[in-house]
Amino acid sequence: MSANPAASLRERVVRMLHREIDAILAPAGYVQAGGRWSRTTAFARTWVEIQRSSSGLACYLNLGRLQRLLNWEWVPPGTYFSGWRIGDFADSTAEHNSLDALAYDQLDGDSPLRAKVMTLLSERAMPFLNASHKPFGHRMLPPRLAALREARP
Repeated sequence: MSANPAASLRERVVRMLHREIDAILAPAGYVQAGGRWSRTTAFARTWVEIQRSSSGLACYLNLGRLQRLLNWEWVPPGTYFSGWRIGDFADSTAEHNSLDALAYDQLDGDSPLRAKVMTLLSERAMPFLNASHKPFGHRMLPPRLAALREARP
């Protein structure tokens, strides 16, 4: 542990996040390397990663998908690539905004924020990422964006 209290908090929270995220993703075939979990199949590569904020006081939970072409080659960079934050799987704009930068002090201990993030990851993001590995997974929108599109007149 570090002598710096902020660094100690960050290390403790990141360890907790690693354990909880690994418990959700490992059964689905995701492999962890550092702060990133990835899964590659014939049609896509998906990942979940913990990104440290530049301030060092918060982190982001990013999700991504890179679609593969049917001839099993990787597509050119930027083509069929999609990325999201965990808040993109929330129901409301207010909830989405509150889940952008995740402050370490709000994720520590018996945290309702961490419980909410893990619930969104397991109940919404994981089914979405699993479906992304199907042949036409690149056409899917995250649940919140799909609901907003359907609500338009």
